[in-house]
Amino acid sequence: MSFDVKVVFKDEDILCIEKPAGSLSIPDRYDPSKKNIYHYLQNRHPGVMPVHRLDKDTSGIMVWALNEQAHRSLNTQFADRQVIKHYLAIVHGNMHESHGKIDAAIAYGSSGKGMVNRKGKPSQTSWRLVEQFRDFALLEVTPHTGRTHQIRIHLQHIGHPLAVDALYGQRSALYAHDIKTQGKFNYRKGKELRPLIGRHTLHASRLIFLHPVTGSEVSFTAGLPKDFRALLNQLEKWRKPAKPE
Repeated sequence: MSFDVKVVFKDEDILCIEKPAGSLSIPDRYDPSKKNIYHYLQNRHPGVMPVHRLDKDTSGIMVWALNEQAHRSLNTQFADRQVIKHYLAIVHGNMHESHGKIDAAIAYGSSGKGMVNRKGKPSQTSWRLVEQFRDFALLEVTPHTGRTHQIRIHLQHIGHPLAVDALYGQRSALYAHDIKTQGKFNYRKGKELRPLIGRHTLHASRLIFLHPVTGSEVSFTAGLPKDFRALLNQLEKWRKPAKPE
């Protein structure tokens, strides 16, 4: 089993890592043999325990407990919504406000897909515009509740789904020709066309919580992965907002 997992911080109580996209956080309930970060970490940090997870195609910062005391404390903090989670999301469309809050209950169908439904569980997500491109935007998103797929569902609900999200968005990958606004692309015949990014355009950038033993506030961040940076570079180059006439 091989993952590109970077350790951001480790002491006797907690382990913070950068999770790569495309990797399961914990074992799959239907096929526990699938490669996952938990089993990977177990082999290198005996006694590690999960306290939260990220979707398979979401990259970013994760914290793990290394003993029972830390596990109890972190579980309580997540359950009581004391942990502050910041994400970066590249979404479709032009934002007409600089910030906003989505307060919409979420329910789930038999397939596990979520939807906004007044009979669902209360869910709140805040967002802030970081940069507007032409037809796309970079947002900082903060979920205040912890529903499955919450950010993806809420962004779809306000008409700005992730730029790449096969389940809640419009496409499963984003290619250079989807972004470039001028000129033509000359692809070599028979050469495989590779996307700029082929997974959710969502990255868990920062976690803020209380250290389970010292009680002091700690903050950990995850740098942008290569594919996320590549997409932003192309958006900067080709998708700046049109200048007013």
